[in-house]
Amino acid sequence: RRVKLWASVPRLKVSTMIELRDLPATLPLYARAAMSSSKKGVTLELPPLAMRLKNFHIDAANLKSYCEVCQIAPTEHLPLTYPQVIAAPLHMAMMTQKEFPMALMGIVHIRNHIEQIRPLGVKEVFDITVKLGPARAASQGVEFDILTEFADAKGTLDLPVLGTVLLKPGETDARGVTRPGLTLSTR
Repeated sequence: RRVKLWASVPRLKVSTMIELRDLPATLPLYARAAMSSSKKGVTLELPPLAMRLKNFHIDAANLKSYCEVCQIAPTEHLPLTYPQVIAAPLHMAMMTQKEFPMALMGIVHIRNHIEQIRPLGVKEVFDITVKLGPARAASQGVEFDILTEFADAKGTLDLPVLGTVLLKPGETDARGVTRPGLTLSTR
């Protein structure tokens, strides 16, 4: 079933599905993101990358910390935005793949569209899939989408999230190097 949120998103052709056994550790991902600054240019052509983590169990201690920081009273359901926090290492892992053509430094998360089909239980087990969506020129640079799906054990999509990020070309990175301008390439 295609949920309302995805109605405006073209069907994604995914040729590279990377299956993971655990959430990636974030510290090595930050190091890889910093090293990606050697990638040149900004493009509208993104590879059809996706990652899937099956049988994910919520870490009760992490959830408790999240609720405390956000001043959310714990319940038997996950806070609506918590799945995006869980998926963040998957997003970074996908964008640090060698096939991803742009440097990660300077990418800014600008919006989320979350469609909660039903509340997600704290004790449920989920399959999490993230997909790299299409890129498009925007007034500030290049925007692209990251599609995140939380599905239950039966494969029923329970929480789709469309996150959009922006990369501004021509800005100076942390090392003082100016990022090249927008390259519009077509094949």
